[in-house]
Amino acid sequence: MGGSLPGCVFTKLLGVDAFVVLYANFDEANHAPNESLRIDCFFAGIRMNAHA
Repeated sequence: MGGSLPGCVFTKLLGVDAFVVLYANFDEANHAPNESLRIDCFFAGIRMNAHA
């Protein structure tokens, strides 16, 4: 997975497991001029992470 995530901080320094769950819409055009994120996907991701 690309990107710059603080995974090392959680897994190595703090000794806890970390996971990344992508909850963007399939047509988000990531990092393109027309990048978008549906608000329902955003809120569903917040709810899902709160329950994890």
